Amino acid sequence: MNEVLISNNATRMVFSRLFCGAVACIILTVLADFLFFDHLLGWTVGLFSLLLNSAIVIFNRDVLRSRLGKLIFMINMLVSFSFFETVGLLAVILNIVGLISLIVYASVPVKSIHEFFQHIILWAIGFYRPIIRDIQPFFSYIQVSSHRRRIIENWTLPLLLAVIFMGFFAFSNPIIDDWVSIGMNSLSEIHYVRILFWIVVITLCWAFILPKLTKKIAKPKTSLVVFAEKRQSKPAMVTRALVLFNLIFLVQTSLDISYLWLGVQLPDGLTYAEYAQKGAYPLIIVTLLAAIFVMYALKPGSQSEKSLLIRCLVYAWISQNILLTFASIWRTLLYVEAYSLTYLRVIALIWMGLVAAGLVWIIVRIILKKTSDWLVNVNGITLLGVLVLCCFVNFPGIIADYNVRHCFEATGKGLHLDRLYLESLGIEALPAYAWLEENAEPPLHGFTVIDVDYSFHALQQEMQNWRAWTYRKQRIYNSLRPLR
Repeated sequence: MNEVLISNNATRMVFSRLFCGAVACIILTVLADFLFFDHLLGWTVGLFSLLLNSAIVIFNRDVLRSRLGKLIFMINMLVSFSFFETVGLLAVILNIVGLISLIVYASVPVKSIHEFFQHIILWAIGFYRPIIRDIQPFFSYIQVSSHRRRIIENWTLPLLLAVIFMGFFAFSNPIIDDWVSIGMNSLSEIHYVRILFWIVVITLCWAFILPKLTKKIAKPKTSLVVFAEKRQSKPAMVTRALVLFNLIFLVQTSLDISYLWLGVQLPDGLTYAEYAQKGAYPLIIVTLLAAIFVMYALKPGSQSEKSLLIRCLVYAWISQNILLTFASIWRTLLYVEAYSLTYLRVIALIWMGLVAAGLVWIIVRIILKKTSDWLVNVNGITLLGVLVLCCFVNFPGIIADYNVRHCFEATGKGLHLDRLYLESLGIEALPAYAWLEENAEPPLHGFTVIDVDYSFHALQQEMQNWRAWTYRKQRIYNSLRPLR
């Protein structure tokens, strides 16, 4: 008897969770339709993301019982708030990955980064399966519960007759006919694209709110971390390699110090811009290879790791790698000074900074005798922190402002402004060009690629749509309004 009661209670709890989850998914789908379908995107993306993250935590409370779960949730909320600043591709990607990470962590115990990414891939492949899986217990509960079945039976005939009576009244009463016509016209506006939108949104919401992933994941046969941890290194080979590497790197470091910082004259026919362009990106590959070699050579507890000579050689080599990375940053800055700033060059500078941070973490790992897993995790946290911070930075505005203030039209020297690239940056470039209009000597003529008045009017129209509002658009609008 007790077993039957326990079974009924468990079934009732499952049904209750599914019912509440279905209601939440329907509410989120209706909200998504109201906020997004056939509308411009703005701060509403952040609002929807905040609600979806909250729903995931409400229906999967185990997430917040550990530090990692709380950390993932806090990062997701922070990324969601970035949409109030602007809606950017990086923030969208981080938000999607964060949501999937949250439900993966809520569903299965993850012991390694490899397993974590495997679960993410499995969820992405079969995100539609949870709603199909959960419909079966719902109907099973309806079938075993005579009370629920009686409710459905008792409502079926009255509702059917009510529809029939409404049809007759609409035929005989013009007022009711008008009401029905309004409803039918509204339904006629629902085309297949909107229905597809509903299906996709409710399926995704169901997969996020009521996840269930397999707990069996194939263990990786090999990886860089496994290789670095298990592969034995010979101290004699490591010593010889480090001596050679330090000598080779010393040549490159000396040249960079001479030409980039001490101002030594370059050979005839070679400009600083050409010198900067030729070596900026290959040097980053070199430093990454150096990091992999250090992971291999200095396994914690190995003979190489215990050797004072090898440790000193590693410190010297990593220091040269850090100098090499900063030289690459300086090369890129010289190239930007000669040929203006672009998205790719900004990304390169950020990437070089991350490489430098990774090299510093390698030194910390050696001093503290941490594992390669620790090194991977701390670099992952550093990368994530930088990416989240980038969601709040107005890179198009920074690029446009730099290019405008250093172009020939503003300074009388250097390159002419790349007008097509400036236009491609979007509305964030408008304040920079408005500044150029006011300060260019001589005044601009024939600069027709960007029409500030037209763009300002378009922005003004967009600001009247409350769904499309963002804080960045508001700041741009406020800065341009006194000039128009």
